[in-house]
Amino acid sequence: MLRKEGSEDGAEQARAIARIAEALERLAPRSTEPDLSAHPAYRWSALGLEAVPKLNAQSFTAFAAIDRQKAQLLENTQRHAQGRAAHDVLLW
Repeated sequence: MLRKEGSEDGAEQARAIARIAEALERLAPRSTEPDLSAHPAYRWSALGLEAVPKLNAQSFTAFAAIDRQKAQLLENTQRHAQGRAAHDVLLW
């Protein structure tokens, strides 16, 4: 039915394709999930996931006398980045 010749038929096909696209959008609307690569960090609040636009992170070398904990944190973070089992981390 979509294969007809002539310019009027081409316009009809374009309208049919537009109607199909609109119907698909209604069935599966675009995701409203945030782009997690857009900001350096996110936090969870009562409103949901919120972007942290500017992260004031300390240098890893700024932490002194906690070498064992730093090594454990680094190992845990690397495992998480590789998609392996990792623990949640609470930083103070």
